[in-house]
Amino acid sequence: MSRRGDLSRLAFPRQGAVSGYYARRTPASGLSIDLNVAAAREVALRLCDTADVIVENFRPGALGSFGLDYASVAERNPAVVYVSVSGYGQRGPWSGRMAYAPTVQAEAGFTRNTLRQFGVEDADRRTDSLSHADVYSGLHATIAVLAALRHGRPPARGSTLTWPWPR
Repeated sequence: MSRRGDLSRLAFPRQGAVSGYYARRTPASGLSIDLNVAAAREVALRLCDTADVIVENFRPGALGSFGLDYASVAERNPAVVYVSVSGYGQRGPWSGRMAYAPTVQAEAGFTRNTLRQFGVEDADRRTDSLSHADVYSGLHATIAVLAALRHGRPPARGSTLTWPWPR
């Protein structure tokens, strides 16, 4: 298990030790739980027992080692809507890679196209200042949650929505 913390804390621009990106997307108050501590995992599981929706964005399989994967949570709370957002999908050769919006955007060609649109030369490459991959992933996750909630509650026995859609 990596103990590096959220790399977005190191992003630029920064004010002191805090990046603007990290400050913008991190709530001022909340609950922090160290899942490496057994008692903390139990707190997380108790929260899952009454949750309507759970959204996680760890690498696929990461929460399984803590007993917080979909199967474990749905056993305790069959009506939960559980959304897993991962940068490279839930299956496949890249599924275990950590994903950060600037990396995904660059690999997909989005950064180059955006910078070219604004007249930035190739010699001056850098990422754009918006995390499009994060925003669009969040929007699609929200749409999936709304579809699941609209579908009716409680579901027959846990439903999963995966992308790419089965053909």
